[in-house]
Amino acid sequence: MPQVVPDEPQVAALVGQVLAAAVAQQVRAGVHGEAGTVAACATTRHDRPRADLWQQAKFDDFIDCYNHERPHQALDMKYPAELYLPSPRPYRGLSELHYPFHDQTITVTQCRRICFGRRKINLSTVFAGQNVGIKEVSDKIWLVSIMDYDLGFFDHQTGRLGTADNPFAAKVLPMSPE
Repeated sequence: MPQVVPDEPQVAALVGQVLAAAVAQQVRAGVHGEAGTVAACATTRHDRPRADLWQQAKFDDFIDCYNHERPHQALDMKYPAELYLPSPRPYRGLSELHYPFHDQTITVTQCRRICFGRRKINLSTVFAGQNVGIKEVSDKIWLVSIMDYDLGFFDHQTGRLGTADNPFAAKVLPMSPE
């Protein structure tokens, strides 16, 4: 997964869940093929510092071991690489994201920000290059969304992103009075 560098821990958790949901949605749609090797959903960045390159090398070693050197009981003691077939459809990335029900569509900069007027709102490097939707929900209170997920709100005065409700949280029904 791409590196997450949020301003607040809650944003990091939500970003991870949104990315996991997006990858799961792509797998269901056949973008990455059906279940396969661990590498099928791994993504890389080209601008990572040296420490991240070392970490990526370790992760690549793990993927190789997992797929080629370790038989799996659930696969009748076969290696995942023996059974994996790449998807015949090439992966072309996400289509351009549009937000017709938002006030603006803004592209996140490589330094993890959206530029909104003279304000610079920090998001996360995982969104670099992606379009997000901005919608005014109250007087000078703005909602930031990616795909079908609300990331959070910022106000015009502070310009800091606050988290929205977690769309993946457990839904607990109130107890019935008996």
